[in-house]
Amino acid sequence: MVDIEQLELEDNIKYTLQCGKIITIKHVLVKDWHRVEPCLNIIKIYKNEINDQNVVMMSYLDYIHSLCSNKEIENMFITLLSYTIDECMGNLGQWEKHKNKTAYVIKNEENIILFYFTYKDFDDIKKIILFQNEYNYNDMYVNPEIRKAIDKQRQLEMKGCSSPTLEKQKIFVMGKTGFNKDALENMTYRMFSQLYKQKVDEDIYFAKNILKSGYSCTIDGNIIHPLFEKQKGILDDILIDANSFKNKVQQVNNN
Repeated sequence: MVDIEQLELEDNIKYTLQCGKIITIKHVLVKDWHRVEPCLNIIKIYKNEINDQNVVMMSYLDYIHSLCSNKEIENMFITLLSYTIDECMGNLGQWEKHKNKTAYVIKNEENIILFYFTYKDFDDIKKIILFQNEYNYNDMYVNPEIRKAIDKQRQLEMKGCSSPTLEKQKIFVMGKTGFNKDALENMTYRMFSQLYKQKVDEDIYFAKNILKSGYSCTIDGNIIHPLFEKQKGILDDILIDANSFKNKVQQVNNN
């Protein structure tokens, strides 16, 4: 099992497969994010919550294999690997059995096997891909009912708002930093998304300070600059204690 805390996630990561091949798990660039982002969903599925004992008993790689009977999902899987594993780009992948276990085999144009990865490799690979490209990714398991309540609360908080497209995010960052389009397009999405959030947080920080200086302002407490704010976990907004959580769920369900 890979230890994410020991990895330098800002760099491309060398990973040794069980077959002995060393692969490079690389960052997705901003210019490629629109191709890769939809594909990430296939490695975010809560497989063990599916009401099918056969699926629960599968490895995640076996589960992906079963999904790839759908050509669209298979293409998404190929796209994901092509943009995140350097050695997969331009080579052919196919499903085979190695020691009676499902393996995904990468071959060159001459049909020569370059390497393959097993379910154990893939458990590490998908974890690295998610942590490497989404700086705020958290793989902590959350009960489905709690996840549903969190999602509903966030929807209520975002009511009347819209999420800016990637294009609008890029324009915003260019306006704030002076980076040109080419510089942003060739930036890793991990770095870009943190830069975007920093600039948004700074605007909110300064706006709150301006409001707080007004006579009728009701903002309580100190306003902390985003760089020094403690980062919240997935449950921080909703799980204060058992009773407050219960009250929040009731409030959400009543709306």
